[in-house]
Amino acid sequence: IILNAQIVLRACGSIVVPVALITPNSKREILNLQREETLWKLGGAQRREWREMNRTCNAGIWRKKRGGHCRELIASAYQNEIPFFKKFPRVDPYCRIGNRELGREAEFLKMRKKIIAANWKMNMTVAETVSYLENFRSHVDEVNGVEIVIAPPFTAIAKLSEILGGSQKIRLGAQNMYFEMSGAFTGEISPAMLRELFVRYVILGHSERRQIFGETDALINKKVLVALPSGLRPILCVGETLEERDAGREKDVLETQLRGSLAGVTPAQMNDVVIAYEPVWAIGTGRNATPEQAQDAHAHVRAVLSELTDAATAAKVRIQYGGSVKPANAATLLSQPDIDGALVGGASLEPLAFSEIVKAAVEK
Repeated sequence: IILNAQIVLRACGSIVVPVALITPNSKREILNLQREETLWKLGGAQRREWREMNRTCNAGIWRKKRGGHCRELIASAYQNEIPFFKKFPRVDPYCRIGNRELGREAEFLKMRKKIIAANWKMNMTVAETVSYLENFRSHVDEVNGVEIVIAPPFTAIAKLSEILGGSQKIRLGAQNMYFEMSGAFTGEISPAMLRELFVRYVILGHSERRQIFGETDALINKKVLVALPSGLRPILCVGETLEERDAGREKDVLETQLRGSLAGVTPAQMNDVVIAYEPVWAIGTGRNATPEQAQDAHAHVRAVLSELTDAATAAKVRIQYGGSVKPANAATLLSQPDIDGALVGGASLEPLAFSEIVKAAVEK
């Protein structure tokens, strides 16, 4: 076995296979194909080293506890190892499986188109919306390869929908919705009302909805389960408070929110869900998670999604980062392998600043 800071490789016949790309299922398949051989031909010292490596989940070596993949290693393999793999024939059973896993993960990385969403919150009148869009469009006319979403206040949705028309570059989003199609629910907006205005995305479970308005995972789950069959793509927000992070509970909090909010969502439906990780302590405070903290949280979210659905589905889900995203830090955050976009609050109110964040996503 060869240990490297970038990737873990194992010699396999005429090829080298990344151990990090072999799933628990493919491990069993390997053992069934060649029962007379053992997959782990290691001496005592090497076995101890392997066990230690298994324990370093947080370092991104092998997420054995979750049974998932290390996204950092997969990204490294995609960037650095694929040309080498293609030079060799797939003759050995180990190698066929390794190549298949590598190719699958590489395709998922390419499939996850960056998505940058503006959450205007309780800002922008209709007149301001018209002026904003004219300015913003002038900055992104030549931008391609990234999905842009704008979620204005409810009062501006109709006007923004009219201006956008059938635009494929800028998608219309909403900041919330109720889980009923109609009825005596004063002050609420239904999925049918949003779809009539050609809204495509809806932000659900934002920390401000959770904290200020007392929304629970169970309530958010009802909204998710109604949004999906209504043709709306949920941007599901999850994130921990500063107290929860300081107590070392951030991963438990994220898992609880994901399991509660996504209960009953099928793997097929998960293809239309976007997750937004927003550390509550970084929203509107000027503070933001370091790229390493954000990546670690995103990788954990993907590992939980793998348990809720399957590894292939989880690998395709886009996960945004939200929390004081601005032009100065966007490029560094978006360069992380598991960060597939951004949910932008304050910086999205300025057309030039928001356009620079969009362009940072394209460059990555």
